Amino acid sequence: MSLATASIDTPLGTYALSASEVGLVRAEPADSPTPRATSVRTPAQRMLERACAAFASYFAGSAAALAALPLDPRGSDFQHRVWRALREIPLGTTASYGEIARRIGRPGAARAVGDANRRNPIAIAIPCHRVIGGDGRLVGYAGGLARKRWLLEHEARCAARRPTKSAPQVSRSEPKASEDHRAAQRGEAERRPEPERERSASAKARRGYAASSKSNGPEAVRLPNALARRRESAAASI
Repeated sequence: MSLATASIDTPLGTYALSASEVGLVRAEPADSPTPRATSVRTPAQRMLERACAAFASYFAGSAAALAALPLDPRGSDFQHRVWRALREIPLGTTASYGEIARRIGRPGAARAVGDANRRNPIAIAIPCHRVIGGDGRLVGYAGGLARKRWLLEHEARCAARRPTKSAPQVSRSEPKASEDHRAAQRGEAERRPEPERERSASAKARRGYAASSKSNGPEAVRLPNALARRRESAAASI
């Protein structure tokens, strides 16, 4: 399989890149620039151009394109497992060799993880610089500890600049609108007919009042009749 090669200038010096049509194969510091092929663009060359753009974006402060870049490294099954685990370390964070060993299901293989790191063929895109010692010290980086420190500080700044979701803003007119709505509800309640229980109570009161009025009628009639009988009795006794 033919590879396309090129070099890029970065804040850390020149890096040489090689790509296949599947993905990026190599990325490593270079002492001198690598000439870019000028023949007809092949799938490998298109992948190489994508890789160059992703590295440029990374050094400009956005790591998303590099994190999504297809890779095609050459290595053993164990090394591939380690390299995949390295790509899963979140931007702006680090992990120890022992942690990577546990993540791939080989808790006793911290030393072998370190060897896979050392043999990483794609610097930065496979972020072996995010692996640190168990005590938190910066150790073991093929590109040198100065580059490792620069990369970690750069990624910390990139992670800090990533946008976060903000809480939705509440309109200042909303409380007034709610108050107006409540006032409208109160007015609507006042215009509603009285509840059934109030109508029932009123009906009962009216029936009670009517009954008492009817009972007063006969009593008013009986009083004059009794007075008339007493008068008749008095007249008879005379």
